[in-house]
Amino acid sequence: MATAKGTTDASGVLYFGKEEVTPAFQANLMLYDGVPEKKNYRVAVYHRDKGGEVEIHKKDTDVFYILEGEATFVTGGAVTGGKETAPDEVRIATMEGGVSRKIAKGDVIVIPANVTHWFKEVGKPVTYFGVKVR
Repeated sequence: MATAKGTTDASGVLYFGKEEVTPAFQANLMLYDGVPEKKNYRVAVYHRDKGGEVEIHKKDTDVFYILEGEATFVTGGAVTGGKETAPDEVRIATMEGGVSRKIAKGDVIVIPANVTHWFKEVGKPVTYFGVKVR
């Protein structure tokens, strides 16, 4: 995933102007990945045209603010197996059960660490602002 540059002032405040943020809504873009300062959060803009794999972040809580679109989002289901795609990150093709929600523009969802979650179906392409907190 590409990372935006942004600017940081002397107090450590990060600023991303619209010239960097606007293109982020066309594709996935990491605005801030927590390094080199070793912060406990990352900030990104994501875009989905279709469903994806079930995700489990063993250490990160996700906070999503839905900016556009509609999708079926499922959380808390049971899974078997899966593959580690990065340290403490597991992906699985599907899951059983869980709570299914229709999410749309304006919704916010907070997924605690170690909870399965899945964009099962995307009705209208979804663009969302995401913060990962460790």
